[in-house]
Amino acid sequence: MEVAAQMSQQARHLADVYSHEKVARAKSFLRQRQQEAEQHQERIVEAMHVCSEIRKWAQQVELEESVVASQLARLDAQLQSTLPALGYSLEHDAGEIIDEINIDDFDDDGDAFDMDGIDVAADPTPRDEKVVALAQKSAAE
Repeated sequence: MEVAAQMSQQARHLADVYSHEKVARAKSFLRQRQQEAEQHQERIVEAMHVCSEIRKWAQQVELEESVVASQLARLDAQLQSTLPALGYSLEHDAGEIIDEINIDDFDDDGDAFDMDGIDVAADPTPRDEKVVALAQKSAAE
């Protein structure tokens, strides 16, 4: 009888621990945790895509800046070779222009500002501060 009473008590205890209400609550709690884990995983994947996109964008900007620097160097070389034939020269080295270029030299629309902050597109007046006249040569020379 004592064994039957103990078994009955254990059965009640098991029924209490594994009652439908408690099992349903545990399953609900686990479902909620699983949903939260899935949401975090989705956010992580989205963040990884954003990081990748930003990295590609930064590489593209660096490439575009490199192309601009190359174009400016070629333009400067052309100008340096053309000005002496016209009797002028610039008072700087070819690399000086590239060193002076800065992201602050451009406005929000990508229009260039000269080094004094004047909008070159709005004020196309040539600046002669760095242009020096050379001695004129006759065409016969």
